[in-house]
Amino acid sequence: MTDFNLYLANIVRPRTLQKKFLLGLKKLDPAVSEQVYSYRDIEEEPYTICRWLRATKFDAAAILQRLKENQPQFEAARDQDFFPDVSATIGAPFSVFLSQFPFLPVGRGKNGCPVNYFQAGKINPEGILSMSTPERLEGYFWWSFMWKFKQEIRKAQARDSDFVRVEGINIIDLHGLSSDALSSETLDIIKLSSKISDFFPEVRQSWFDSGRLL
Repeated sequence: MTDFNLYLANIVRPRTLQKKFLLGLKKLDPAVSEQVYSYRDIEEEPYTICRWLRATKFDAAAILQRLKENQPQFEAARDQDFFPDVSATIGAPFSVFLSQFPFLPVGRGKNGCPVNYFQAGKINPEGILSMSTPERLEGYFWWSFMWKFKQEIRKAQARDSDFVRVEGINIIDLHGLSSDALSSETLDIIKLSSKISDFFPEVRQSWFDSGRLL
């Protein structure tokens, strides 16, 4: 393949996959589009489509199947307006919850993306479950993506009119995290967070650190 043909292929193939994705989306229940465009108020459509396709390395069929399977859970959260009152959702004051689940905003990166710092070694599943339940925690993760993250992106856009990519950075501090701390309760909370992340692909980059800020 010549350089020119390779250049054309790199242009045509993504457009073909995007078209396949959009055509497949139209064949699904129209409500599924709400899941895809849940960030419509902060993100332009081309970036949305690219973000969803990147999640499966541009396998349109795979992401369409995932959307279909996840739709009932999305609709259940939508019916609760994605849990706008985080303290009521958790069942305890948010400040108290953060003392057991230290995931905090710490500023923004050089590219303008919001940065959050998670002290994974200080997560206390017993403390979390003493004030909340797995069902309530699911509401917290929905709130984190649909309310908290959106607010962070709007602030980034207000600072820079050229800021268009809906992305954030999570610094995950592993200091103090041991195999003893990885209880079944801790893993269940991590799995729950990961599951809700499926509805918002490619929006958070994670940097792992063993104890010092990167």
